[in-house]
Amino acid sequence: AIVNKLVSERSEEGCVTLRETTGIPAPKNLTAEQTSLNELTIDLTWDAVTEVSVEGYNIYRNGTKINSEIVVSTTYQDEVAEFNVEYCYTVRGVSEGVEGDPSNKACETAEEINFIPSNELESAINIYPNPVTSMLYLDTELNVAECQIFDIQGRLIHSSKTGEKEIAAGEWASGVYIIKITTDNGTVNKRFVKQ
Repeated sequence: AIVNKLVSERSEEGCVTLRETTGIPAPKNLTAEQTSLNELTIDLTWDAVTEVSVEGYNIYRNGTKINSEIVVSTTYQDEVAEFNVEYCYTVRGVSEGVEGDPSNKACETAEEINFIPSNELESAINIYPNPVTSMLYLDTELNVAECQIFDIQGRLIHSSKTGEKEIAAGEWASGVYIIKITTDNGTVNKRFVKQ
């Protein structure tokens, strides 16, 4: 502004980004879970967009669209390339070829249980009796940070972070199980049988 031929200082510059809205809301409550241990698949689920009509959904893994055709359900199973790598997903509704806003981000890592632990750590941890009928015992001098037991399909059936060395197994179904023992020195996986 010029007042009495004096020039005032310039004001600070302001910027505005105009964003075109599609009117298609984001899908909500996206979750990502590994199908089961030792499988390179991750199951995605989300809530349907109900505010507007959508033809289906596009799935993005780490920012890249992974579906070749529009997904018409609210579930999707993704086959990933590697174990022990985190994959992050978003989902967008699609209406008349236009994508809506992205869902929340959901991340998951496909975990693999290694059935062949190192010989040194393997010999430092023993489990008995095998087969077990009622109580399973851990015999080790190592500090047990966590103990997890999985059935042969990879479903977690017992978990403890208390360093327990006695586990009640009496109510489990007969079959083969895997115990994953995490110590300060590493992790050991062992198979045992429940009679």
